[in-house]
Amino acid sequence: LPKPRSKITKSGYTHLLDSVAMRRNKGEIEVGWGKYYGPMVENGTTKMDAQPHFRPTFNKNKEKYYKLMIDEIWR
Repeated sequence: LPKPRSKITKSGYTHLLDSVAMRRNKGEIEVGWGKYYGPMVENGTTKMDAQPHFRPTFNKNKEKYYKLMIDEIWR
């Protein structure tokens, strides 16, 4: 995962990367943000520049992720 990670340990705080979610749907696996503001950080808004880290990290490691997903599906 991208570094450096925040060292915030405040009660109720969840790091954005810890909120990535997965769901099985009709034989497919959907991966996305568990927090509503994840896409805003990734893609930017009219008032904030994009800070992409989900897509670049996935593209860098996609072969490893595909293998893990296939192994999980065929268990």
